[in-house]
Amino acid sequence: KPFNPLLGETYELIREDLGFRFISEQVSHHPPISAFHSEGLNHDFLFHGSIYPKLKFWGKSVEAEPRGTITLELLK
Repeated sequence: KPFNPLLGETYELIREDLGFRFISEQVSHHPPISAFHSEGLNHDFLFHGSIYPKLKFWGKSVEAEPRGTITLELLK
């Protein structure tokens, strides 16, 4: 089943073995927008942004094109 969070619900993950932490939040349902932030535990990178699908309906099918802004900052 796909992850379908409530408005304001967060998903948090810390992977000390892989050296990063990640948090995401559903910030809007109409339109659906998700924001995320990830950082290296050694302060070596930041990865953040927001994404939303642009939907097109084609009769019996749907096309979802991901849109948004994603930034990767390499700190070391």
